[in-house]
Amino acid sequence: MDLDAQDVIVVEGEKLHLNIPYKAIPTPKMVWQKDTVECKADDRLSMTVEMNSAHLEMLKCQRVDAGAYTITLENSLGTVTGTINVKVIGLPGQCKDITSSDVTKNSCGISWEAPEDDGGTPIVSYTLERREASKKTYVPVMSGENVLTYNVKDLYINCEYYFRVKAVNKVGAGEHLELRNPVITEEIKQKPDPPIQVEAHDPTSKSITVTWKAPDYDGGCPIQGYTLEKIEKDGDRYEKVTTSLVPGFSYVVTGLTEEMEYQFRVRAENAAGVSEPSRSTPLIKAADPVEKPKVTLHARVQSGLCIKKGEEIRIDAYISGSPYPKVTWLKNEEDVTKEPAKKTVPALRKKKTKAHVPEPEEEFVTPLRERLGLDKTTKGQSALMIREAVRVDHGTFTIKVENTHGVASASCFVNVLDKPGPPINFTFDDIRNTSVICNWEPPEDDGGSEILNYILEKKDNKNDEIGWITVTSTLKGTSFPVTKLIEGKEYIFRVTAENKYGCGLPCISDPLVAKNQFNPPDAPNTPRVHEVTASSAHISWHEPKDNGSPILGYWIERKEVNSKHWTRVNRALLNSLDVKVTGLMEGLTYIFRVCAENLAGPGPFSEPTDRIVLVGEKDWSRCTEFRCKELTYTVTGLTEGADYYFRVLAVNDAGPGAPGVTEPVTVKEPQETPVVEFDNSVKNGIMIKAGESLRLPAVVTGRPQPEVKWAKDEAEIDKERMMVETEGKKSTLFIKKAVRADHGKYQITGTNSSGTTTAETRVDIMGQYF
Repeated sequence: MDLDAQDVIVVEGEKLHLNIPYKAIPTPKMVWQKDTVECKADDRLSMTVEMNSAHLEMLKCQRVDAGAYTITLENSLGTVTGTINVKVIGLPGQCKDITSSDVTKNSCGISWEAPEDDGGTPIVSYTLERREASKKTYVPVMSGENVLTYNVKDLYINCEYYFRVKAVNKVGAGEHLELRNPVITEEIKQKPDPPIQVEAHDPTSKSITVTWKAPDYDGGCPIQGYTLEKIEKDGDRYEKVTTSLVPGFSYVVTGLTEEMEYQFRVRAENAAGVSEPSRSTPLIKAADPVEKPKVTLHARVQSGLCIKKGEEIRIDAYISGSPYPKVTWLKNEEDVTKEPAKKTVPALRKKKTKAHVPEPEEEFVTPLRERLGLDKTTKGQSALMIREAVRVDHGTFTIKVENTHGVASASCFVNVLDKPGPPINFTFDDIRNTSVICNWEPPEDDGGSEILNYILEKKDNKNDEIGWITVTSTLKGTSFPVTKLIEGKEYIFRVTAENKYGCGLPCISDPLVAKNQFNPPDAPNTPRVHEVTASSAHISWHEPKDNGSPILGYWIERKEVNSKHWTRVNRALLNSLDVKVTGLMEGLTYIFRVCAENLAGPGPFSEPTDRIVLVGEKDWSRCTEFRCKELTYTVTGLTEGADYYFRVLAVNDAGPGAPGVTEPVTVKEPQETPVVEFDNSVKNGIMIKAGESLRLPAVVTGRPQPEVKWAKDEAEIDKERMMVETEGKKSTLFIKKAVRADHGKYQITGTNSSGTTTAETRVDIMGQYF
């Protein structure tokens, strides 16, 4: 027979089933005993024996069913016996002797004893509940704690409470035990404790301030007031300072003797009586303190104040000093309560213009004194307030405090954010018949916020029916080329600055008539002809007067003397003072003339040259030793600067054919006009902050390699601060630490024998780094 060595535990009310495996042949007889008493089958108990196991089943176990169960199996071959301990556990019994104690106006203590029957398993916790006498529902007070006493808090004053408690084991909770008599919470009136933290401070020659805090215990009823007492140094007894109770926690004791030392103490009083006196303060002398004035600004404004237009400016300050100092508020070193000093400003005569647009009127601003408020009601504090702030209110506000022992001050910079002012100094550059460059300077007042862009507009000054037309509304710089103007028409322009708070007032230009400010160039001198061959001639001339606009190039024309019409030699403007005219016919007589062109157009032609007759003989020499089957051939052994003709003959079995003759070819290095380009990163202008490095890379190409020259605003660069690095085709201007004066137009020029080319870009430096 196989028995488990562990005990069997069953919960009260559940079924007990003992299954005993065995091995025996023949099947044995079975006898069950409980505590040496043989078990008999009944309605709850049944016992069976099967081929390999014996069973005992008991329904709805009770606590009395616990004990030692012994089974005996017997057949013809022998007997075997085994015992199993059965433990029946259930809910714990009812707690005992619940009582109340330490009843106050809002708390009480509840105690009880553990139940006699723990249900066969240890008590794990208790649950305490309360109920107001006027209600039927219990409310949990404590649960999950294994304690036999509990202090109940947060009870209502003058209220009756019932309490009940129950024990809890791992099976569940037992029956409640209720407190027979209710607990009544009521106020017990006693004298209060003495006040605490009694201090004497702020002495003067005639007064001392005494402060204190309420006692820890008010005696169960409200404090009605406090009695303040004083005693002189080496005095016999304390005497009352006031005849009536002091309601608060501070009192200024007056009528003191100067230079006399005093001690103070305080008593609290409620309906039950007067408390014991508090601890006496240390001796303190009735004398005026000596303290230099001090002033500090509120932490909110110590690093400055930034507000929007229309909001209130408020600056709070904290003041100390003895005697109490005189307070003065200043704005930009002027008293805010007085009329601002009138500054002498030289009269500016406005230019009389024929613009048909009225000048914009400035917005009316209420004087600062009418919007000003000063709060000095609280000693030790002062506040400046300006309602409906406007841009002109920005500046440095200073509070100055002064007494007989010194002066102190504290300042705060106030920035009032608003739309910017109008740009200034509108001027024109490069005035032409269809275009002009508009220039201006940033507003003197940016509204306290960074200028984001400028809006440039134009208008026909003679036609009031046509309104303003926007030229650009996203411009970062202060210069813009306006194109597509109508020649001869009178225009006016206006520019407006914009920041994140909107657009300010515009700056309107003087009227401008779209026309060139210069004339076409004069005629060159009569060209000189030299190096004449059978099919070409070399022509040169001197540069004429440009009449106010640089010469862009030259046009060359030729005419056969028997012809009625001049023929243009070059298809594009020639940027040099000489040219070799080719493609001429041998034996004919030619004359030549030249004119110059600038931005105003081409000027008059020069006087024609003398007649030139083209004559000459050609001695042909063979270039290839063997027949060449390719369609190209490189001829070597030529003289540099010499003119050559070349001809090619096709050869087949029948012999050579007619030659094909080239135009005259001059042996020299290839010539390419300089090409100058800024890098794409700076090509359209660049904007950096003051203090940063500036780098302007560019590429200069041409044959021969051009000579590179840098300029700023068409003047030489500052070589001490500006470094130029040129390597091959690349040239870079570098400034290690840019300043505001570095802004402007930068030009790079490439020059070789084929001409001169210039590229330009704009640099804007932001900030105040000088």
